[in-house]
Amino acid sequence: MKKKTNNNFLIIDIVFAILTILVVISLFQNILLASFLLAIISAIYIYIKKSKTVFFIFLIGAIWGPISEILVISFSGAWFYSNPNVFGLIPFWLFFVWGNAAIFLYSISKYLDGLK
Repeated sequence: MKKKTNNNFLIIDIVFAILTILVVISLFQNILLASFLLAIISAIYIYIKKSKTVFFIFLIGAIWGPISEILVISFSGAWFYSNPNVFGLIPFWLFFVWGNAAIFLYSISKYLDGLK
C-alpha cells in the first residue's frame, strides 16, 4: 500500500509543478495575479504534504533561490527579467516558484529513495 501512496504523491508533485510552470508562462507580466495564484498553489501544496519539513524546505527555497538570483544578476548581469519589481531585478512571483521547486525536488528525492 505504501507504494501506491508514493505514486499518488508523485502525481500530485507533478501536477503542482506543471501548475506552477503554467501560471508563470501565462501570467508572468501580471506580477500581482501570478503571485496571488502561485501563493494559493504553494499553500495548497504545503497543506497536502502536511509536513513541517516541507514547509521549511519551501521557506529555504523561497528565500535562498531569489537571493541567489538577485546576487548573480546584480554582480554579473548574466540574465534579466522583463518585468522585475523586487529591487528592479526579479519579479515577486519568483519567491513562490523557487519555494515550489524546492518542495518538488525534495519530494522527488524522497520518492526515488523509496524505490531502493
